[in-house]
Amino acid sequence: MSMSTTQIVGFSESVIEFIRNSQSDLSGMGINVENWLSDMEKKRTEALSLNDEQEKSKAALRELTGRTEKAYSDLYDTTSTRLDAVIGSVGKKTELGKQAAKLRSRVKGAERKAKA
Repeated sequence: MSMSTTQIVGFSESVIEFIRNSQSDLSGMGINVENWLSDMEKKRTEALSLNDEQEKSKAALRELTGRTEKAYSDLYDTTSTRLDAVIGSVGKKTELGKQAAKLRSRVKGAERKAKA
């Protein structure tokens, strides 16, 4: 069974609190409580800091993904519009117009095959 990050942090905080409250008993048994507490608190702080950094990175990646998708959409729309202008200028029934029209149909055909 895997634990969530919230469960792990809560567990570590409970253990740290237990050890801190039992410090005199544990020290009497030869346990270096200060070192244990320092080590656990350092590891908890590192985990929380890395989690914060990861969440910021995920948010930045979502934003970058949206911008990238918009850029590709803009590129396709502009390119497609320019192709329409070329076809309109030379005439869709001319050899050059037919060749130009095939450019889009090849891409659309490949897209349909990829989805299938």
